[in-house]
Amino acid sequence: MSRRVSLLNETYIVDGGFGGLAGLRIAAARLSGSIGILYGTDGEDGIVVPAYLEVTYRFGKVK
Repeated sequence: MSRRVSLLNETYIVDGGFGGLAGLRIAAARLSGSIGILYGTDGEDGIVVPAYLEVTYRFGKVK
């Protein structure tokens, strides 16, 4: 999307439905973070589940 914001998507097609992982990552010089969800369907009913939340801090000198 931009230099500091990224999107992630993995989709898998299985017998009778599909599922995958979708996420967003924001990166700065010292602090960055990610959030993601799992999604899926079995043909008619769908589900969305929180999958991960990550925060990273970089120690030391920043280039």
